[in-house]
Amino acid sequence: MRHTSLSRLILRILFVCAVVLAIPVAGLLLISAGPFEDVRRNAAEHFLSAALDVPVEVKGPVEIGFSLEPKVSVQDIVAVESRLPTDMTDFSIKAIDVEVPLLPLLTGHVDLSGLNVDSLKVAIDIPPGRNTERKGLEAIKAFVKNVVHSAVSSNFELRDTILDLTDQESGFTLRYGFDAIVSRAKDNGSIRVDAKGHLNDEPWKVVGDVEPLKDGTKRTFDFSIDHPGIAAEFAGDYTFGSVGDVVDFTAKAKSPALENILKIYEIKGKLDGTGDLSARVSGPLEALKLSDLMLKLSFESGDVYTVSG
Repeated sequence: MRHTSLSRLILRILFVCAVVLAIPVAGLLLISAGPFEDVRRNAAEHFLSAALDVPVEVKGPVEIGFSLEPKVSVQDIVAVESRLPTDMTDFSIKAIDVEVPLLPLLTGHVDLSGLNVDSLKVAIDIPPGRNTERKGLEAIKAFVKNVVHSAVSSNFELRDTILDLTDQESGFTLRYGFDAIVSRAKDNGSIRVDAKGHLNDEPWKVVGDVEPLKDGTKRTFDFSIDHPGIAAEFAGDYTFGSVGDVVDFTAKAKSPALENILKIYEIKGKLDGTGDLSARVSGPLEALKLSDLMLKLSFESGDVYTVSG
């Protein structure tokens, strides 16, 4: 009798667990049905507007595919023009695909494990006197922190993206094109990053490797950048902290023709020479410190200028 009672108890527990898991699965199956397209679209608009910090509308379909990592596909995303930030003139995305692990989802946690973005278009007008460089650096630091803390960092793809920055005072437009940025995990736990694009019609390329996590807190990285007018390398460590993340890396850059930089940024003048730069960047993301700076400019005239600190 005791054995039978124990078996029944186990069967009941398993039945209850199956029911508990089946309810959210059934809910996902239900909202994926055709009649619930408006529900999916409204939910997508809400979450994307919050994540992007830009009010958006979803004009295309929202589809849900089922597997151990369900894929949600959202197409034709455009900003609500009347609610755009004052310096943003255009914002649209052709499609976003996100992968969400099923088991955390069933317990009420949404953790992205993959992200694909296709044809992101952003145009920003920079008003006179606006401290855009500082705000841009803050946005980059926040983006880096969010990405490295997410599983998306090992399964990310961005394609056919354009970022236009226009100086209202001069009318000069800096157009960054991202043909592809692909980040994929390797079997050994490391991450490979390959990116290419163009800056005002001049090609650029980034290649990098991020080693597997060490001691649960540190990742070592090594990136090379072939940017218009400049070739650069960055190598060092990114450490996850309970209070804040910390980086410590060295940067080396070389410009074989300084005049190419003037050409890209439409700066008038002659600058026949080369440039070499090395420096160390370290500290919390919120308070980075520059040290061991060495800048050398060599001109065809024979003049050489150095800056160190």
